[in-house]
Amino acid sequence: MQKLNEDVNLVSKKLGAVLITGATSGIGRAISLHLASSGFDVVATGRSSDKLSRLSLDCEDVGSKLRLYEMDVRDPCSIKKVRSSLRKMDVQVGSVINNAGFGLWGPVFHIKDDEISDQFDTNLFGPIRVNRMFLDDMIKNKNGRIINIGSVLGRFASPFNGSYVASKFALDGLSRCLRMELAPFGIHVSLVEPGLFDTDFKANQKVGMEVCSGESPYEEMIVQYRKKKRYFRKGSDPDAIARLVKKILLSNKPKARYSVGIDAKLSLLLNSLLPNSLFDYLVSRATIGR
Repeated sequence: MQKLNEDVNLVSKKLGAVLITGATSGIGRAISLHLASSGFDVVATGRSSDKLSRLSLDCEDVGSKLRLYEMDVRDPCSIKKVRSSLRKMDVQVGSVINNAGFGLWGPVFHIKDDEISDQFDTNLFGPIRVNRMFLDDMIKNKNGRIINIGSVLGRFASPFNGSYVASKFALDGLSRCLRMELAPFGIHVSLVEPGLFDTDFKANQKVGMEVCSGESPYEEMIVQYRKKKRYFRKGSDPDAIARLVKKILLSNKPKARYSVGIDAKLSLLLNSLLPNSLFDYLVSRATIGR
């Protein structure tokens, strides 16, 4: 334990503060609490001041402290304000964990352009904005970590999740490019691909407005999807991702990607072994019954 604490102190001194987006619930909350209780200098950000306050109280319960900031990854001014505030206190961000994101379900046929735009604005352009804002110090110090929280659905498709899947495929591509572009500056980029985890992500998943219209060629499949969706609510403990993130931060040579959860690893294995047509059939049967 003492050796681990020494490692954390050394990494914190070397990398600086760890900034986390979407820190007030689910995976982001678990990461924030775990890193703070482990001794990292954590900058926890989120859109809700009430949720940030609750996060602060939870962190005090485990004897740790957080730097809390309201920040919307869709708003460049909001991100710049946080950066300015940290610089006034001489706090350098040496690691960024891009976790903010949301799900949007429904047939692509029913998802409106502005809904898809909002999805990408958060899940893809959000990380781009945050990374840009905090990369200067990492490049200057020739050291840093960027950890993008993606999804196993960034590796294969799932019906009625077209917009979300597309945003996570894009985040995968972005992570690969950043990894090559930032390697000359000693900055490591890793993509974490969770499977199904026991958070409020599913409960907070947005539904395409036209999905609720009642008239759709997909009506029967939508009914099946809603029924089957109940069986996917219980997942793994989000603390598993928090422990993995700490491992990545402490690693001298973090890997490019990490899949988390038995369901994620099994799905990726099947996706690599089975013909596309058979894998697609199995996923469709499991979700929409077709």
